[in-house]
Amino acid sequence: MTIGRVVTFVAMVCAILWSPLLGTKFNTLAQAAATMICCIAPPITTIFLWGVFWRKASAIAAGCTMWIGGLLGLIVFLMLFFEVEWWPIGFMMGAFYLFVVCSILLVVLSLIFPQAHTTESKSLVWSSFWEPLRSPGWPGLANYRVVAGILCVVMVGLYIYFS
Repeated sequence: MTIGRVVTFVAMVCAILWSPLLGTKFNTLAQAAATMICCIAPPITTIFLWGVFWRKASAIAAGCTMWIGGLLGLIVFLMLFFEVEWWPIGFMMGAFYLFVVCSILLVVLSLIFPQAHTTESKSLVWSSFWEPLRSPGWPGLANYRVVAGILCVVMVGLYIYFS
């Protein structure tokens, strides 16, 4: 608990000191926050998704992916912040490319350093990709299949509307 409070305090101080600089490079604070999240989220998302859906993802690979992916995210953010001319990629596509690089890194490192599963760790990972779909779910609109279907229809509709 103490470590969490200290880290939160340090992060808040850094955010306060960093915020005047963001106003010079981004139009809005929301744009700055979105850019930072797109540089921070890919390694975390990669580790979570591969860790849940792929039984062979290893702890060593996850740790290396987090460190290397975080460093790559920082580099991408700095290139966006300083508007490097040879980096024509926007922050959203940069996030996708970071996710792809982190995924490749996690898969390769997991194959090099395989995970020796314990009984407890086996219970945290689905045995197959289709296992979560076999669950009956809750009835009606609370069913995850219904919610996922609605989400897909809304996303396709938004894509068509805005493109």
